[in-house]
Amino acid sequence: MMSSSPESPTNTTGAHRAHRDARKRVVPRPAPRTMPPARYEPCLDGLFTYCLSVLCDHDAATAALGDVLHHAERRGARGPAAESELKTWLYALARWVCLRRLAEAKRSREGGGRHAQGAAGTTSNGADGDKTSGAPTDPGPTETPSAPTAPAAATARAATEAPAAPAPTTDEETTRQRRRELAQLAWPEAAGTTPEQREALELAVRHQLTPAQVAAVLGMDLTKARGLLASAACEVERTRAALAVVETGSCPIVARLTGDNQLLLGTALRRELVRHVDDCPRCRRTAERAGA
Repeated sequence: MMSSSPESPTNTTGAHRAHRDARKRVVPRPAPRTMPPARYEPCLDGLFTYCLSVLCDHDAATAALGDVLHHAERRGARGPAAESELKTWLYALARWVCLRRLAEAKRSREGGGRHAQGAAGTTSNGADGDKTSGAPTDPGPTETPSAPTAPAAATARAATEAPAAPAPTTDEETTRQRRRELAQLAWPEAAGTTPEQREALELAVRHQLTPAQVAAVLGMDLTKARGLLASAACEVERTRAALAVVETGSCPIVARLTGDNQLLLGTALRRELVRHVDDCPRCRRTAERAGA
């Protein structure tokens, strides 16, 4: 049975074994117009990567990081003085900024739909709009917003060009670079996690936050955060076992499920593979050997 210990989920998860370099694959941030305070420097690349993973857009992530620094500087002395608390506070602030931007984008889309539908549509959608009309309030030095339903990191397809095509323009090169940045955030082993589990695991593994720091960023108590990380780690272990069976196994049922495409693990395929590994003695032994 593939599982991870609740006491130390971020150390025993399969994410650490199969993605040892996950925390190293931090997308470099764009050069700021003005240099931020030196004490923020160690966190900037990670904060940009976090914003990019939530917003899935380079420009939006860049703007969000600017907002984070603006709010942090505006608070000045009211922010945490201890270095150990600064990272947690900055990530909580980044999360609040991203949630606010997502809420604003949702209201904008709903507003456009109401205008297109006319008066009847306005009445119908008004109630739904009220549910998200209030943007998250600005968190205080120790206050964090509620857990979001954050989108998973996007997996970009590499663009191809014909041999006779002209050299790519600067815009095309920029687009490809940004697609590569998003692709670096892809995490196949997290395919079976919920958005809440995925966010907690990202904070713990990629951004190296402790369970207590994760709890503070997500605005929940430590016990709940530990449980969330433990359940996420177990799902990663199960997915990792399924991937090991696909890569090293010889089960005809797995071959039929995956076909010729063994690299793209969607939610539905992951569910079928995990169920099969649980039920098939041969595949279960393969998974156990791979995890030994």
